Amino acid sequence: METYPGFARVSGDAENPQWQSAGGLGRVAALAMALAGATGASALASATHAPELPTLTTTRQVHSLTAEDSTRAYPIHLRAVVTYFSYDPLIDARHAVLFVCDSTGCIFAGLPAHPIPPLRAGMLVDLRGVSGPGHFAPVVAHPIVRVIGQSHLPAKARRVNVARLLTGIENGQWVEVEGLVRSVHKSGKEIKIELAASDGSLRATMLEERGVDYGRLLDARVLLRGNAAPVFNRKRQMIGVRIFTPRIGDVRVEEPSLADPFSLPVRSIGGLLRFDPGQPFLHRVHVRGRVTLQWPGRSLCVQNGADGICAQTDQTTPVQLGQMADIAGFVSIGQYSPRLTNAIYRASGPATPVAAPLIAPKRALEGRYDSQLVRIDGQLIGRDRAARDPTLILSSGKFLFPVVLPETASGGTGAA
Repeated sequence: METYPGFARVSGDAENPQWQSAGGLGRVAALAMALAGATGASALASATHAPELPTLTTTRQVHSLTAEDSTRAYPIHLRAVVTYFSYDPLIDARHAVLFVCDSTGCIFAGLPAHPIPPLRAGMLVDLRGVSGPGHFAPVVAHPIVRVIGQSHLPAKARRVNVARLLTGIENGQWVEVEGLVRSVHKSGKEIKIELAASDGSLRATMLEERGVDYGRLLDARVLLRGNAAPVFNRKRQMIGVRIFTPRIGDVRVEEPSLADPFSLPVRSIGGLLRFDPGQPFLHRVHVRGRVTLQWPGRSLCVQNGADGICAQTDQTTPVQLGQMADIAGFVSIGQYSPRLTNAIYRASGPATPVAAPLIAPKRALEGRYDSQLVRIDGQLIGRDRAARDPTLILSSGKFLFPVVLPETASGGTGAA
């Protein structure tokens, strides 16, 4: 038997290997010793009188167990198709992500993280294990996986919305979600996608494939298939949802994005997020204004006349204050006025300073000058050393207000 730290290959050849958690093997060995008398006759008597649990042979039977029943370690024997397999320590540092599906549904199996067996979506496997409570819903614990052939992913997927996913009823299942791709970024060997559906947003994780331009998905309306999985807290309570999509072929583009988002017509900053009955999804918008603030890799603010807007951006291209800039990004609701997220920008032309009116703190707190360049007179009374960014505390009349400063290029705070 070929063994590895925390994992064991128990049988099989190079084409049809069979793996099991080393922890699971230890438990089996301990039970065998107990039944052989290593712990005395009482252990044998206890095992003899324990009721024999039926073997669960479908994913639906496993998934239908209550949290309490799943702790009884029901024996499980499934013939199923791998629909997703990967390891992401940010999701679970101890286990790889393995979903399998049969004709009755899908289930998560808790494979240990190391070493990573060469499983792939579409493999037909013989899976044995026992039931476990998981962190949210029942799972296959201590699995033994044997590859027995090649199959295909489920041909049909239930079309669901975010509201249904958040009930938890589709936990682990093969589903299809429609939405607008609002961000795409690489994390290790995986691609992370933020999807805005008509009733909420969620994140999807996909295995990276060579030669694929994932950037083309940004601002495209897509149908995405994969296994639904909960985001949960330590109390087994659901606090969000994600989709695990095995390959780019399971993302169907329904409406492609523009190759050049700056070719979109320029929108008025003051006209954003106004009533539009024919806009079910909020695509990227294109705005233009003079730069009033730049925090490279974080934020860029522009102003056009009396309207200002700030955009969240990962871009670090330097611009000059007062320079005209075009921004393409997704509109979202801010505290007082719209803001842009996942934005890109480009600047051109000479810099022309933007006039900053002197206002009272009370007027600023009303929100009417949100995202606009202003001046406020005040007396410096201290610093907020607990804040994430260097922050000064000023006093003006009856009001105390913070002034947040950017980091300097040398890594200083810009404040004495």
